[in-house]
Amino acid sequence: MPTEDIVDLEVRPYPSSAPHGIIDRMDLDEDRDEIELSVTLSRLEGSENMLRIFRAAVMHDGGTALRPVEYGSISGWIARNFDHEHLLFDADEIDTDALRLAETAGNVIETHPDDDIEAVLLIDRMYLHQTWRGHRLAHYLIIALLDVLQLDPEATIVVLQPEPQRADGGPLDEGPERDDARQRLRAAYRQSGLEPWVEREDDGVWWLPISSATSASEAVSATT
Repeated sequence: MPTEDIVDLEVRPYPSSAPHGIIDRMDLDEDRDEIELSVTLSRLEGSENMLRIFRAAVMHDGGTALRPVEYGSISGWIARNFDHEHLLFDADEIDTDALRLAETAGNVIETHPDDDIEAVLLIDRMYLHQTWRGHRLAHYLIIALLDVLQLDPEATIVVLQPEPQRADGGPLDEGPERDDARQRLRAAYRQSGLEPWVEREDDGVWWLPISSATSASEAVSATT
C-alpha cells in the first residue's frame, strides 16, 4: 500500500444510483459555495517519483441535515518545486496520459517566463453525477481544489483533458455518443473559463489561464 499524506480525509464511496437528498439542478447554481472537497494525496508505491497522486471527492449535504455525500471526483497528479526535465521523466514513468499533460504544462511554463511557477496540477479525470452536469462547475471546482491544496493560483499551472464520462463513471467508448458528449464537454469547459492549449478537433489538452484562476480564486476565498 502506498504511504498517504492526508490533507483532509472524509471520502465515502460514491453510489451508482443517485445520492440520497440529491440537489435540484437549479438550486445548485445558488448553493455552489456549500460544495466541499475532501482530498487525499499519496505517493506512487515503491517509487521516488516527484509527482503525488491526488483524489478530491466533491461533497454536498444535498440540502438535508445528513452528512455530505459524494457527487463526483477529481483525480490526477501534483508536483511542487520541480524542474521541467525531471517532471517529464516522472510523468513518463506513470503513463502516456500523465506525460501528455506534463508536456503541455511544460509548454505553458515556457511561454510564461515572467511567471514564478511553483506547482503543476495534472488533472486526469473529472467526474460529476448527471444532475450536477451543465452548471459550468469545472472552473469553480478547480479553483476550490487549489484553495484546499494551498496552491497559489498565480504560481500553479493547471492542465486537463476533456474525457466524456458514462452516467455511472468511467470513459465512454469510441463512437457517435462519445463524439457528441465530447463536443458538449468542450463547450462547457469554454463557458467555465478553461481554454484549449492548442485548438484541436480531438481530445487535446486544456488549461486554466493564470489570470482567470487568480480572479476566480479571490471569489472562492470570499465565500470561505
